[in-house]
Amino acid sequence: MLKLRKVAITGSIASGKSTACSYFKKLGAYVVSSDKLAHELLKDTLIQTKIKKKLELEGRLSRKNLANVVFKDQKKLNSLTSILYPSIMNQLKIHFKQAKKEHSPLCIIETPLLFESKQENIFNTVICMKTKKSLSKTRCKYSDFEKRYRFQMPQAQKEKRAHFLLSNNGTKQSLKKQVQSLFDSLTQNQK
Repeated sequence: MLKLRKVAITGSIASGKSTACSYFKKLGAYVVSSDKLAHELLKDTLIQTKIKKKLELEGRLSRKNLANVVFKDQKKLNSLTSILYPSIMNQLKIHFKQAKKEHSPLCIIETPLLFESKQENIFNTVICMKTKKSLSKTRCKYSDFEKRYRFQMPQAQKEKRAHFLLSNNGTKQSLKKQVQSLFDSLTQNQK
């Protein structure tokens, strides 16, 4: 029987987590984005009500407005995380079961705030994207890069806590080769 390996991919903002995940998916891994799960949860009116009450917000709750609030105040970011993460964890359990049902050798969860949310213990393996801050800033689609970067655990600490590092300071081809090698290594003794 195939044993499912639960893998987290983390790293700072714009470090290449999504790109690495897309390569893992092409190799046969089951891939889930915790950000996408959070975005779906934000559509839930009950969760919106909890967020508005806890963060003392009024009016329409958009992701952009929410980001403007939480990336100015660490306590509010922590409050948002405390509201969303229990539901995200429930969703992850469903995805783990689905990955196992589909006989996927790896279930990879892209999760930027893995250590900040203290969820690393549910994973067998943690991969951290290693990227120079200057490259991340160039690749980032958000104008408030510095603010978002500052609210995450320092990159060096994430790297120390990970089992594996994927360097994303070179070409996409280089990253693709690293992903292939790591995929082969992680799935080698899956039986």
